[in-house]
Amino acid sequence: MPGLPLPALSSHVSAHKSSGAWIGILMGTCVGALIGFLPRPELVILPLLGILGFFFSSLNLHLGLGLLVFVSYLRLSDTLVHLHNIPSIASPLILYFLMLTVFRWIGAKDKPQGLMLPISLMLGYLGACLTSLLSARAPEVTLLAIGELLKDLIFAITLMLMYQIDPKNSLKTSLWALMLAGLLMGGIATYQYLTQSFTSDFGGFGQAAKQHLTGMVQSFRISGTIGDPNFFAQILLVVVPLALDRMIHERRSSLRGLASLVFFTTSSSILFTYSRGALVGLFWMLMLTLRQHRPPKGIMIAAVTFSLISMGFLPEHYLDRLTALYDAAGSSSGPVVEDSLQGRISELYSGLLMFIDHPLFGVGLGNYPVDYQDYAQKLGIESRHSERHAHNMFLEWIAETGLFGGLILFALIKEMFKRLKLRHVDLLRQGETDSARMLDAFRLGLWGYFIASLFLHAAFPRYFWLFSALAMAIPGPLIVAKFPLRLKAGELGQPQSKP
Repeated sequence: MPGLPLPALSSHVSAHKSSGAWIGILMGTCVGALIGFLPRPELVILPLLGILGFFFSSLNLHLGLGLLVFVSYLRLSDTLVHLHNIPSIASPLILYFLMLTVFRWIGAKDKPQGLMLPISLMLGYLGACLTSLLSARAPEVTLLAIGELLKDLIFAITLMLMYQIDPKNSLKTSLWALMLAGLLMGGIATYQYLTQSFTSDFGGFGQAAKQHLTGMVQSFRISGTIGDPNFFAQILLVVVPLALDRMIHERRSSLRGLASLVFFTTSSSILFTYSRGALVGLFWMLMLTLRQHRPPKGIMIAAVTFSLISMGFLPEHYLDRLTALYDAAGSSSGPVVEDSLQGRISELYSGLLMFIDHPLFGVGLGNYPVDYQDYAQKLGIESRHSERHAHNMFLEWIAETGLFGGLILFALIKEMFKRLKLRHVDLLRQGETDSARMLDAFRLGLWGYFIASLFLHAAFPRYFWLFSALAMAIPGPLIVAKFPLRLKAGELGQPQSKP
């Protein structure tokens, strides 16, 4: 309000803050009353929160983007549907934001730029999945999988369109939304493990089950809203470098403290899942970070010392689980571990044989488990007689969709990292070092996710399309700009940082 003098402006702002505080207190009182007196308060509270979310996100679409990212990463809709019999909120939310975004772009002078290639790759993959119907043993399974894929692609395209309306604010909003959702999941999981509260699933946000660890040992493994500890650890990997970056570089102390909580809870939760694949991803993210940023020797010595001390606080039987595969190779860990190892070998070989038999179009999207036992029996390695997955996302891709689908997905991943790299350099040239650091941390998180995917199949593909959309939503001019990828030392008034 430029016409107001400074004292009047201060009074105006203070009045708004005061009224906002009283509104917050009133809303908190109402919510508390609903929780205390209603038999199923979520039936009232969730729609109320949804209305408020719709209202604020309609005014600022980058807040809507953050809301959609938060809900999707948290897997809130699926949790409410499967565990609370509440209708899906994801589909209405996506359609609402898609319509709102399209209307916004229709009235805008500038149009979305640089999205032709990502959308073409997505539609190309959809075409490859439709083509895989030609060789599908169970075409009804492929049709169901294609239906789910279509929903995921609409979701991804909606995110990309929303992102481009306000790229500067969308970057930080979406990445902080990931961290806040990670804090909620990781905080519940950490509390559950430290207090051994495994009898409660915390409304579906803290699932856990007793599973095999090593030899004949079983223990509880936390799995958050996912319901599987390995996949839960895999998605948390994306958040860890983001939280670490904000913990170190965030200017505001309150946000640094928040990022510290995110880092502690998510990294602890990854350990409490006992996931070996996620630990490999975590290790490689650390190696990439050290290679890129080259911290001072003092910090590296302190980090190594802290890591060695932390070994004494690892969950019980954790080191036994890490060495189980090595022991199994020497036949010293018993039949349970050997069966698991033989099963993984059988699953990988079966995927390769499926690809060799159907190199162009694959065995059909979603048909790997259907065809698995036929190939496993020919190999004679597997002792289990049930449907299995490849436990390797990339291998399962080419087994189910052949070269046609596999090459398109690999091209999509390459485009993701290319855009992140170019955008990182462009932000540095503009002096936006804070945003550049966050984007680079997101890139490291994606490395962790894909490395863990070497040991896991795509059981929850919505996460893949969520990360793909955030990585490929970069506006067009930033992509086609011609500039060297390496900055000269001192050009930004700071030491050179390798992209």
